[in-house]
Amino acid sequence: MTDAPGTGSTPPEGWKQRGSRTMKAARDVGKDVGEWSKKRWKSLHATLQQLELVRAPDPPAPGQVVEQRRAEPIVVPARGYVFTFTVHATFTWSSEGLHPELLSWYAQSFMPHATQRLERFAAERSRGFPPHAARELEEELQQKLRTMKPWPYARNGKQLTCQPDAWVQLDDRVQAALLPYAEARLKLEHELDVHLRQARSAEQLSHRWMTILQRHVDGLAADQAARGREEELARALQEITAMRKAAAQWIEELLGHRLRHDDTRHEEGGSGGAKDRQGQGPPVPQSEPPSDPATAGTG
Repeated sequence: MTDAPGTGSTPPEGWKQRGSRTMKAARDVGKDVGEWSKKRWKSLHATLQQLELVRAPDPPAPGQVVEQRRAEPIVVPARGYVFTFTVHATFTWSSEGLHPELLSWYAQSFMPHATQRLERFAAERSRGFPPHAARELEEELQQKLRTMKPWPYARNGKQLTCQPDAWVQLDDRVQAALLPYAEARLKLEHELDVHLRQARSAEQLSHRWMTILQRHVDGLAADQAARGREEELARALQEITAMRKAAAQWIEELLGHRLRHDDTRHEEGGSGGAKDRQGQGPPVPQSEPPSDPATAGTG
């Protein structure tokens, strides 16, 4: 049997029909979505035109912004170019109206130049100081840096300044060589302070005993029957007065020795003077104050 013509369609023709119907439906959906989007946009545009958009105010410009940065240790030569000093520096960066993040970025970019500038500044002065005079070099550097104007820097129209500060450290070899003399000087100063306190204490005790005996002598002056005791007390008073003068003289000698000790240490930089005085104690006065003034007048 054979099929009648026109009663069915081949499979490719069925696919074409289904594809045409799908495309037509997609076009219809897309047209509907486009019309809906167009209407929504017109409505939203009209709403935005009716609103008054207020512009947010600009953030206030910051005032003076400050940031501190510490540089790497700087090594400069001492007199003779054998030993060195180590300079530790801190740079204070500041600006007006610059945001902190931008100031930090500028400070980081300018740090190498500021460090080199401080190194040249310190090396010009360190060559004139002996290796043990770190304190004197530090005082001069700090004084010069405080009196000079801050270093100005600029980039992209932004202005900022840099104020350096420094402190000086001895060379490790110099510090090891000076350590024994510093310990000996410390011991001498401690012994001197002990002797001064002992002398002042003895002088105060003798002064109190002298006042007490003076009252007794004044009280017995009208009593003729106690003339012998009056003479004894008067003699004890004279002895204590003499010992009090000796104690005062001893205090003056100790103070004079300390002043000469401090002057010599200052002139010689605190190193050579300690070596000359090593092993020497405070001067022994001609008349030492009694350890117990109460027993001095009984002899």
